[in-house]
Amino acid sequence: KKAMSDLVICKLSDCSSSVVGGKEIILLCEKVAKEDISVRLFEKKNGEIVWEGYGDFTPTQVHKQVAIAFKTPRYKSIEVENAVQVFIQLKRPSDGAESDPLPFTLTSLESEPGYSKRKKKEQIRRL
Repeated sequence: KKAMSDLVICKLSDCSSSVVGGKEIILLCEKVAKEDISVRLFEKKNGEIVWEGYGDFTPTQVHKQVAIAFKTPRYKSIEVENAVQVFIQLKRPSDGAESDPLPFTLTSLESEPGYSKRKKKEQIRRL
């Protein structure tokens, strides 16, 4: 059986998303098994992981083993004042292998184009 290759993120279509999540990102990577891969976003404070979320995709959204189209996860709180610096990495569930993490930014609702305080209140009520 062929040895599993190292997990490597080569390129991201975007390196930021709103704290609400749901933004589609295209991730280019070295070969992965579409049934055995996840996209993990996480936040660290003082060496401790204080939040993690996983990209939303199905095996059919892994293209030719080298690209993944996924939707970003929702952050633990959508009521943040400033952008949150997190990391993104590939993770292989079968053996726990991880790629080197890359920086990723979760932006506040206020920084979204065309966003208003009224819209924020409506969105928070809906959620």
